[in-house]
Amino acid sequence: MLKILHIVFASYRLTQLLISEDGPFDIFKKLRFWVGIVEIEEKNVDEYGINYTNIRYDSNSVIGDIFLCPFCLSGYIVPLFMIVYLVNKTIVEWMGYWGLVYFLMKDSSDD
Repeated sequence: MLKILHIVFASYRLTQLLISEDGPFDIFKKLRFWVGIVEIEEKNVDEYGINYTNIRYDSNSVIGDIFLCPFCLSGYIVPLFMIVYLVNKTIVEWMGYWGLVYFLMKDSSDD
């Protein structure tokens, strides 16, 4: 049971890193660009005349489409962590604890 939780939280954390964080030296942002995800800024004005910018992401490749969908990307990451767990469970346990901490902190910061 604990093995499954390690894999789940490790997969959750890596998925969040790849989809929504820039990472050190913008490594994940560069990876998203490399797989074909482009950042589109839309400048708008609301009904009160206040300017604001929306940032949305679009893809021009199949791999980029996978990176835009957390459920799709985690479907590829979970088997990867299952294989890594067979080779070296310490890495998956470490990522699992990291994912659990991230999950708990993110949940508590939504208040």
